[in-house]
Amino acid sequence: MCTGSLRVSALLKALLFSFLAIPCTGQAKADTNCKTYFSVVWKDHLNNIKQGLSKDDAKWMQEKMQKKYPGVCYAQPDPSVHLVFWIAMTKDTHHGYRTSQETHSEPIKGEVRDDAGNTATIKGNQEVTTTTAVPESFDYPIFTLSVTTKIADTKWSVLHNFQRKGLCHTLYGIPIKCHTSRYIIEDAMKWIHEGGLTDPLQTVLGQEKGADAKPEKK
Repeated sequence: MCTGSLRVSALLKALLFSFLAIPCTGQAKADTNCKTYFSVVWKDHLNNIKQGLSKDDAKWMQEKMQKKYPGVCYAQPDPSVHLVFWIAMTKDTHHGYRTSQETHSEPIKGEVRDDAGNTATIKGNQEVTTTTAVPESFDYPIFTLSVTTKIADTKWSVLHNFQRKGLCHTLYGIPIKCHTSRYIIEDAMKWIHEGGLTDPLQTVLGQEKGADAKPEKK
């Protein structure tokens, strides 16, 4: 795996080191069929740090992902787990339009004539539907996942990056099938399962050598 030089802030890297230095309750590695173990660390847009998966996500991982990608397994954060999915969440704003429909009744008036030349006036109402484009804007999250591996006590190497926008389909204004964080974790698991860790043709722009790393000069 080729790498280059990606700089991450010293504060965030120090937080990552400190979190992974604290073992979680439970066994980090249990499945003997697993070839590659990874853990997860999250950073939200307020720089809050959280390690590991939620209870629901851990259940999803065990019941679906580890069957879909055998050999690639989630482990609770622990110093013995040297592969970490570092997920940073940021915010962006969507600017666009939505359609709005309005139906109302309008009066109609006309004249009809029969074959004998007799005329009559008719009056009534008809339903009219108008469609207009209404501008809208809203915030949404962006998930950036970096597959990192530990190369020393305080040094981590970025092997690959993934990104997804948290724009979800809605039904009557309610988000549906909105699991962007799961989708991006699956992206990384699929990449590992297909041999991404050992593919010499895949690279990133940088390699992080520690909390105080600076870009390399090629």
